[in-house]
Amino acid sequence: MHIPPRKGDSPMKTSIYRISILMLMAFLCLGVSSVSAGNQDQNAVHQNETGISPINISEMTPESNGPDYLVESIDLPVSEGITSPGAEIHPVIRVKNTGNREPETGQIPVSGYLNDTPLIPVSSLIPSNWEGKAREYTLSYKLPDSLNYGAYHLYLVIDPEGNTRDTNTSNNTGKAGGMLSVASPDTDEFFGCEACWKGYR
Repeated sequence: MHIPPRKGDSPMKTSIYRISILMLMAFLCLGVSSVSAGNQDQNAVHQNETGISPINISEMTPESNGPDYLVESIDLPVSEGITSPGAEIHPVIRVKNTGNREPETGQIPVSGYLNDTPLIPVSSLIPSNWEGKAREYTLSYKLPDSLNYGAYHLYLVIDPEGNTRDTNTSNNTGKAGGMLSVASPDTDEFFGCEACWKGYR
């Protein structure tokens, strides 16, 4: 860097003047570098205190997308439309995963109900579906021996305990079409038993 001599100065004074200017500039540059380094150290300390970097933040964000199991249909064999307490029924459920990934578990329980009466599961597990896939499964439930005679709606509920972290549980329940009759009016139990006809009249 060229520093012009001051007017009237001797060569000696000019040299001293130039050296002083250069030393002052070097001192200022050193101070700026120290401040910049100090700021970087403070940023590093702050980052270590939080333990979070921009990359870690994106990695730690909970995944909002997940499986969404939709009950598309429930069918009961015609031959089982009239049954009796203690008997087994075998509904066919069609399920589609409309979500983005399958759950962590490989088997998903499906609960069965006649109105609000729980059925006894015999074979009620279905495998997890890949996203976008629809499949049918035949399940098996036993009716309680103490079930009253009458007409019932059959309901099936996928993953009632919420183990698959389903993103939309409002479509996990389905109802079979028609009514399921427990004990036919043609059986002897209905002769002379007015209460037995409840649900049929």
